[in-house]
Amino acid sequence: MAKRCAIIGAGPAGCAAAYELQKAGFDVTLFEANAQVGGRTQTWREQNLTHDSGAGFFTNFYPNLKTYIDELELHDEIITLSRNNGLVQNGKAAFLQLGSLQSFLKFPYASIRSKLSMLRETLAMTLKHRHDHLYDCETLAEYDDDSIAAYIRKRCNDEVYHAFIRPGIEPFWYFSCEEVSQSLLLALQSKAADAKFYTFAKGMDTFCRSVTKDMQVHTNTAIEDIAYQDNEFILQTKAESFRSDFLVIASTASVATKITTNLEKDILPEGQRMFLSEQRYTPNIHAAYLALRQDCPQQPSSLCPSGPGQHHIAAIGFGSLKGQNSHESLQGKELVAVFLSGEQSRALLDKSEAELYTTMWQEARKFYPALPKEVTPFKLIKRAEAIPVHSVGRYKKAKEFWQQQQAPLLFAGDYLSTATIDGAIWSGKKAAEKITEGL
Repeated sequence: MAKRCAIIGAGPAGCAAAYELQKAGFDVTLFEANAQVGGRTQTWREQNLTHDSGAGFFTNFYPNLKTYIDELELHDEIITLSRNNGLVQNGKAAFLQLGSLQSFLKFPYASIRSKLSMLRETLAMTLKHRHDHLYDCETLAEYDDDSIAAYIRKRCNDEVYHAFIRPGIEPFWYFSCEEVSQSLLLALQSKAADAKFYTFAKGMDTFCRSVTKDMQVHTNTAIEDIAYQDNEFILQTKAESFRSDFLVIASTASVATKITTNLEKDILPEGQRMFLSEQRYTPNIHAAYLALRQDCPQQPSSLCPSGPGQHHIAAIGFGSLKGQNSHESLQGKELVAVFLSGEQSRALLDKSEAELYTTMWQEARKFYPALPKEVTPFKLIKRAEAIPVHSVGRYKKAKEFWQQQQAPLLFAGDYLSTATIDGAIWSGKKAAEKITEGL
């Protein structure tokens, strides 16, 4: 009789764990509180349009995702994205083509001295850290002793920090470089020179939908409590209970903390419980609007803030340039996505949907006045826990957590790696390996 394994959470981490365990012969059951798989890569499909609710791209330095793309034959689903970003100061955008030295040297928001300093530091990071990966918390733990802001200020200057480093981190993770570990930057910047960006034509949840298509998935099913009796887990929902020999919890750390309250120390040691309870997340509010394409900027794929000071807007993206929606489905419209910074999202979390649509577009036009005045609200995504904060010392603690993990209970999620789809997938695969290696 096949061993049973329950997976809680059908984001990339849970789906990767479920896929690997099913391949290994386990009887796998996947539980997801939402109506569909995907977690924070979930894609909305409404009005004949496709729009990603969270993660919007992946890169050529995501080796774990690449393995699945090859294995699942998803190459025809991939779209290459533009790398022409507009960095905005005082309402005006300067365009920076990532990977183009000419574009970098022409960039107006930094002196030649700062640009040379940035080039020198990027080369040093590339040479030293070219074999390091964003997903690998064990390697990144070796450098986890200072913040990104402190690292760059020591080696370059404030202008480099505000003109190049913050725009490369904060628009995508929403948290501040002042509090986040330099390990994230070292692994990221070492791949920057030849970075390429992609998306899936049918949405970023393509990975999760592909690996779970032949799997038993209980959507709209939240696990409320877990017990461990007679060598099996008992998972309780509002309506019924399920039993399993092994368990992978691939939810956020806060959900994991809540549903494991009744587990004894021999199953969930106190050190692991403390790690889960201490994990912080940054919130994000993201609103999408439909506007006339002719009224929108034609050049950039995205707009991000550059320069010192607090930025209410994290990024503005233009959906037609992602290629997920055809000209026929857009019908002359543009899908404009506005992402608030973590700090501003936290300040507005309690606002109503109507208030947020109005306030966020006002903020967007204040940030970049060339945006059209008239738009139609399309979709609002509000997440109190959007991205785990990789604060200084967090990679070291994650490494220790992995060293303590063992069957029959494993945890997976981007908080145990780096907050990327690749990091989440790696954590799910690693959790599955720890279950199978003991059998």
